[in-house]
Amino acid sequence: MKNMYRTELNNEPPDKWFIRLVAVFVLIILLVIGYRVFAQKTPQNPIVRPHNATPMISQTAFLSIEGFDSIMARLIECESNWNETAVGDHGKAYGLLQFWETTFELYKNKYDLPELQYKDPDDQITLASIMIRDGHEHNWTCWKYAKR
Repeated sequence: MKNMYRTELNNEPPDKWFIRLVAVFVLIILLVIGYRVFAQKTPQNPIVRPHNATPMISQTAFLSIEGFDSIMARLIECESNWNETAVGDHGKAYGLLQFWETTFELYKNKYDLPELQYKDPDDQITLASIMIRDGHEHNWTCWKYAKR
């Protein structure tokens, strides 16, 4: 006579078999959730800057608009070679992103950002990030190189 309280798979009581199945299922769910939580905490595109870059430059500006970190780094390298006080265009352009003061003031006012300072490298990065996001990348001659 067959024992009605045993499973045919491994001759264990049904409640033990069910508990093991539920435990495996819960473990799989916890692993999936844990992977998703920890994978999202790891930065996907860490910023790599040249060894001679000035530490004053804020990395938060690079990260404020996702996907622009490497483009911004190439743009800065091309425009000023990471020199915060670089002067170009016969004295008209200044800083990391070689802004002309008139262009900087125009877009600073357009975006209602009166706190931004023309000679502040962080402020140049912030304004450039917003301008690029909004399609005003034509203001940089190095843009074609940077977006590659």
